[in-house]
Amino acid sequence: MSRFQVIVGNIGTVEDGNLHECLKAYGEYVKQSKAGYGRASYEPVTLMKDGEPWREHTPRCFWIVDEGGFDGPYDRAYADEKCGEDSYVIAGPDGKTARDEFLKMVRTGEA
Repeated sequence: MSRFQVIVGNIGTVEDGNLHECLKAYGEYVKQSKAGYGRASYEPVTLMKDGEPWREHTPRCFWIVDEGGFDGPYDRAYADEKCGEDSYVIAGPDGKTARDEFLKMVRTGEA
């Protein structure tokens, strides 16, 4: 019988059991990761089968900086290096405004 586990980025193993239990947990943590709430917000989620990745969710990565701390191409290159090309660098007058702008992009499907 196969062994299944669900591993979440900064949390670790959150489920270790049968396929049904692990699929349910995997779905819930992927939902949290995508929605940006809870400890799993924007974290990778992996469903393991017999110690090997079976299904994986890799969230989009984004960097929020205020306008004073944004160095254009330098920050863009840093984000690409750390997260790949599927990343966002968002600048705003302050961190909250930039975060709100990013969440608006997510809601409208632009991000």
